Amino acid sequence: MMKIYDSSTDSFLKATGLEHLQAPVISIVGAGGKTSLIESLSEEYAFRKIRHGIFTTTHMWPVNDGNFRQTLGVVTASGKIGPPEEADVQTLIAERIPVLIEADGSRGLPCKAPEMWEPVLRPETTHVIGVLGASCLGGSVIESCHRPERVMDILKCGSEHRITAEDLVEIGSSPKGLRKNVKESQWYGLVINQVDNDFIYHEIQYIRKQLRQKGVEQLFFVRIKNK
Repeated sequence: MMKIYDSSTDSFLKATGLEHLQAPVISIVGAGGKTSLIESLSEEYAFRKIRHGIFTTTHMWPVNDGNFRQTLGVVTASGKIGPPEEADVQTLIAERIPVLIEADGSRGLPCKAPEMWEPVLRPETTHVIGVLGASCLGGSVIESCHRPERVMDILKCGSEHRITAEDLVEIGSSPKGLRKNVKESQWYGLVINQVDNDFIYHEIQYIRKQLRQKGVEQLFFVRIKNK
């Protein structure tokens, strides 16, 4: 389940317009809730009795078993799922059903910027959703961010810099950040997860205007309620 602040619905499929699309290929990048967002979207599709696929182009923790869900990939020694065989991906895409892809890694941290080889976006991707966790706010770059050197490059700061809401704007909108490799033809949205109460939301909601000025029209402040 999910709470979406300043929205008339708690359905992410409805809030984004994804509910009207037969076969979106949704790649999720960033940090602070990628797998949780995939699980939430999968639950919505299952509730609507819509078959859908899930896989990763990197590594991800297994999602809970459920109806209407086809998960590709093999569990590795680490307990995570690795990328599937290309033939299996092509078969899934050809089915013309929604596909959810975890396309980035973050080592469980709430913030990140991509390394040179990241993110791993499939060419079939129609939608890219960047995720950042609000729990990074006030934390230092070195402690709260995966790939801290890349974050420091974007923010022009040192490793002990304390992350602010304005920093989320830069990371979420920069072509060196979560918009890296996103094409003009692909829908891009940013999710600020871990907004655990109204106080946090009211403290950071002003960044919506700043993100719009940088071309990010689709912004969602959310709290994903894990079962």
